[in-house]
Amino acid sequence: MDEPTGTIDPIKISVTTSILKAREETGETFVIVSHDMDFVNEICDRVALMRNGKIVDIGNPKKVLSQLTEEEWIKADSVRTYALKEQNEAHTSKL
Repeated sequence: MDEPTGTIDPIKISVTTSILKAREETGETFVIVSHDMDFVNEICDRVALMRNGKIVDIGNPKKVLSQLTEEEWIKADSVRTYALKEQNEAHTSKL
């Protein structure tokens, strides 16, 4: 899924860098909830797939994400697109 803005989101880069740095420095586990499957695949070393409020699989991101249905990919992409639109509008209104 490509970013709808056509560029890499600088906030996403900052968050990714911060999470990876904090995880390395503390050795702690971070629980991240996201509909951005690219972000999940990039940042997580283990993921859980939930359907109807129940965990159906836990494991390697690529393996678990390969189980998403086309409908789930479309829904995740629409949620991410909406969030990015809101973020861009908030940024534009500050200019």
